[in-house]
Amino acid sequence: MKAKYIGESRPMSVTNGYVYYVKEIDKGWYRITSDPPIADEVMFPPECFELYKYEYMICTVVDEDIYYKQCAALEKHIPELQKLDELHDVDNSRLQEYLYYDKTIRVLNDYQLNAVHIESAIPLEPFFENRDDKLDEGMADLNAGRVMPSNQVREEMQRKYKK
Repeated sequence: MKAKYIGESRPMSVTNGYVYYVKEIDKGWYRITSDPPIADEVMFPPECFELYKYEYMICTVVDEDIYYKQCAALEKHIPELQKLDELHDVDNSRLQEYLYYDKTIRVLNDYQLNAVHIESAIPLEPFFENRDDKLDEGMADLNAGRVMPSNQVREEMQRKYKK
């Protein structure tokens, strides 16, 4: 499982905003790891992290066009989505991060994994109204669940995530 550290940065340990892998959960606390490995493997309380509970594999190869289509689809279908700065890594990977209220959605064109994928703290299926309305035509059908009109989606997600 992946989790974004939202606590205070600690030199030689953890950095605010960095995504770590939860290696183990012991008595509710998280033991995390990263690449490169962090100096000390210590346990952290869960309130220091935002979990990425939902992962969507969009394409099994890196593809900048598909990556940008995924970003555009999220921006079109998710109301109140706040777009943050896009990050461009030295290996040419791209990461577009969004906030939906205080929850994070990340679209990655990831050369390390050789894939375009989405990591999200919220489920994305409710935002896509019908089975033909996909993130990228022919790539990912996010509407495996129920179907709802967009105003119902907006109201339900606002109730759930708005503070």
